[in-house]
Amino acid sequence: MKVTKSKTMAIKILFINLLIFSSLGCLNAQTTNLNDVKFSGQVLSEKNQYPDSIIIMTFFKDWMYTGQEAFKVMVDSNGKFDFRISKITKPTKIRFSLFNSDKRKGYNEYYIEPGDDVKLQIFRSIKRDSFYFAGKGSSKYNLTEKLNYDYERYKPNKDILELGDTANFQSKLALFYNLVKHSVDKKLVLIKTFDPSLSNTMKNMLKYEYANYYESWATILTGTYIAYSENSVLRSLIRSSYNLYRDSLLLVPNEISILCPRYIVGFSEAIKMSHCLNDKTDSIELNLYYNKLKNTSSGAFRERLLAEFFISPFALQYVSHYDQNVYDSLVVDASKFIISPILRQSIAAKVKLRKNAKIYTAGFVDLNDKEFRIESLKGKIFLIDIWGDGCVGCAEFHRMFDRYVYPLFKANKNFVVLSINADKKKDTWIKAINSGIYTSRDYLNVSFGALDGGSAFLSYYNMNAYPFLLLVDEHQRIYSKFSASLSAKELIIMINGALDQTISK
Repeated sequence: MKVTKSKTMAIKILFINLLIFSSLGCLNAQTTNLNDVKFSGQVLSEKNQYPDSIIIMTFFKDWMYTGQEAFKVMVDSNGKFDFRISKITKPTKIRFSLFNSDKRKGYNEYYIEPGDDVKLQIFRSIKRDSFYFAGKGSSKYNLTEKLNYDYERYKPNKDILELGDTANFQSKLALFYNLVKHSVDKKLVLIKTFDPSLSNTMKNMLKYEYANYYESWATILTGTYIAYSENSVLRSLIRSSYNLYRDSLLLVPNEISILCPRYIVGFSEAIKMSHCLNDKTDSIELNLYYNKLKNTSSGAFRERLLAEFFISPFALQYVSHYDQNVYDSLVVDASKFIISPILRQSIAAKVKLRKNAKIYTAGFVDLNDKEFRIESLKGKIFLIDIWGDGCVGCAEFHRMFDRYVYPLFKANKNFVVLSINADKKKDTWIKAINSGIYTSRDYLNVSFGALDGGSAFLSYYNMNAYPFLLLVDEHQRIYSKFSASLSAKELIIMINGALDQTISK
């Protein structure tokens, strides 16, 4: 699964008369259950270009990384489709992904509830796809669409955001906050006044999960704060603005928020940003960040925050003093607090990535369609970079690594970059190599290919996002599992440490 900076795609609701839908046969012939969630619908397109299928992913465990179940729904020649989801006992997150010839054309996320019987119309246009829902349980889907649409249209006035112009800087920060606060207030009024039949519980879930204006505001302030690293006066103004207004924008966790995975991600990032904006180093130490997450709450919410720390591909961004031994000790400590089976399973996979653990041996395919095995690199220090075409984080890591790190080690015969592509088609892999965006011809390029080695490697390490990065020593033991957010300086020190270890022996 490719991870990008991904947020739920904001979709404008198309206010047209709802077509009368034909009664479509259920894809899976089974006895009707009153708690089943049923969808029937049609895709309309300006150019009569319909997706050939829809992938439905259900997150039964309220956890976005593992444990989800997915199935494919075929779309007929008239754009019609029909499907049913069973085993729904509580509000549950699902993801619609439209596909055409195995290429995803965007996705949307919603909450479903037991007994939903929804008629869905999707209008495809060049600018955006529009979703319109009717039937039992449809209000929450339409409210989600409206929240996403408003959030997409929310664009701070250009003059306010031109923070590079230091004139009237403090007043611009105030204007920026007022714009965000106005959007937040508008969101709360929309939720409160939307369909009275929609339960308060569901309205609260949508409030926490969608249109996170705090995150947008804080991210822009953090980026600006870091950009002005040499200007203590402006940094002080940004810090003061953040500290003054933070609590009026950030939602406080409650019993509902445990069902809101994107809110949990945003809350953990808020803890990090609050420290970064009040620290001269623009970062937070690994051990300190972990302890702030551990001590800020208790119970199930703490479990989720700690799990995010270890699983999220963005968790270590702006985190300093990364040390594999410290990280491994935190994995052990977190195991004392995490009791949820699915979260414990995710954490257990991290034990396999501890320092000095043997690398999982697997077979891949080289450019000549011949098998390549990791064992053949015994005696070398090698960096594993697993990536996929279209992965923004993969491209950013390669750009940094190839420009600032690799030139220092290119001539060292004891160091190898093992670049592993995760795409299914060889043509996609070759085009990506030739583009130079994700890898280099100077690296050792292999792919998952048709062998089972790639999928077995993914499964063994419970990988949920790319790039997946490992530094392996000459004895085929893990020297360090690291994040793409690691700085070039820190990565250079790490690689030199592994090479020096080899020389000293």
